Amino acid sequence: MEYAQVLVAVDDGPAGQTRLEFCRELAIATRSGVIGLAAASHPPSPLGAELGGGLSAELLTAYREAADFELMQAHTAFTLHLSGPDIVSRWVQAHGDPTTFCIRQARFADLIVLGSRNERAPYGAPDPTEVLIGSGRPILMVPPEPLRRPIGEHALIAWRDGKEARRALAAAMPLLRLASGVTVVSIRSEDASAERDEELAELVAYLARHGVVASIVHDRLMHETVGRHLIQEAAAQGCGLIVAGGYGHARLHEWMLGGVTRDLVQESSICLLLAH
Repeated sequence: MEYAQVLVAVDDGPAGQTRLEFCRELAIATRSGVIGLAAASHPPSPLGAELGGGLSAELLTAYREAADFELMQAHTAFTLHLSGPDIVSRWVQAHGDPTTFCIRQARFADLIVLGSRNERAPYGAPDPTEVLIGSGRPILMVPPEPLRRPIGEHALIAWRDGKEARRALAAAMPLLRLASGVTVVSIRSEDASAERDEELAELVAYLARHGVVASIVHDRLMHETVGRHLIQEAAAQGCGLIVAGGYGHARLHEWMLGGVTRDLVQESSICLLLAH
């Protein structure tokens, strides 16, 4: 897989600036085009407004003007970071639900770059969990203050065979080729078998066919959850990227993340590449 086009959700602020810096580096390294995206919607009506029949015209106008200003700031930040003769980029924006807009625009992207914990979601930025589940595209989630760059640093592959992990691995190949080193981590269970060892050896050989040299770490679970263990392992190895399957399930018409994915999204200070 190659990144012909990357979609990045933009908002004005330090975390958004960091995402844009990463996208510029990624665009130059992989020669990918970049779509900048921003959308804004007003929050639900206050109780008094709901009882009175909805928002007043004055309040609607104020929300619209505030959204226009935020979109203008986001566009300015995108232009500042992702314009020039060496980058192909374009901008899209909308008034409306940011998550729905992002999922719709994702049809033209090979990778989506989002903030993993964006305080502006869901009214001023896409909800990363909903985009992961609903877009059908791999997501590069950037925490508010990432420890390291996801490009050119060591990368960790959290391997548990399944369609989500396979999709994440394929989607991560351009970044893995740029990594300074790659480690495959497998949490060893009590019933670990020779067949499991053979699977991991084949995975390393598969990565080598793609130009990625990787080593294997067999880990016993040392922390209370697998997600936290992976975060600690990645931090100890100086990783800038964790590659993992993004697991979830439907419950009462809402998508709920699996425990490992939830811990990674909520707690990691290392960038995540996830696929569902």
